[in-house]
Amino acid sequence: MEHTLTRDFQSDPRFIAKALGLNVVVTRQAIERLKRLDLLIEDADGRLKASEPFTASPAEVPSEAIRKFHRQILQKALDAVDLQTVGQRDLSSLVLAVGKDDIPEAKRVIKHFRRSFDARFAKSPKKDSVYCLAIQFFDLTCGLKTFQEEADA
Repeated sequence: MEHTLTRDFQSDPRFIAKALGLNVVVTRQAIERLKRLDLLIEDADGRLKASEPFTASPAEVPSEAIRKFHRQILQKALDAVDLQTVGQRDLSSLVLAVGKDDIPEAKRVIKHFRRSFDARFAKSPKKDSVYCLAIQFFDLTCGLKTFQEEADA
């Protein structure tokens, strides 16, 4: 959907597939699915465009489709490590110890940052690329819980 906002965008599924590194059949299917969901529309000239300026999945709702999307984004990030120059990407990590009680507030701060980032950069009149900002915040010590459960058994 964001790709429709770039200045050189073409509604041809082959163009979209090539630009995003996707299979043409999968791209056609995605276009049809997005149209059925009213997330993608065609204007009077037949040009595809996003129906809304901002779309988000429901918060805190588990979904296989959302999990699949996140796996695909993580794979694209892995590919970027090898295929993109450091000038084209910014990949960083922060590992820190936190209290479980602080997790809800941390998630609110991350959500606020994403929305502020979107508001700042979505209004650029010179859109010529589609970038993905993926922030991962997850428990690295989840294996410790399994270890403790096995030790208690």
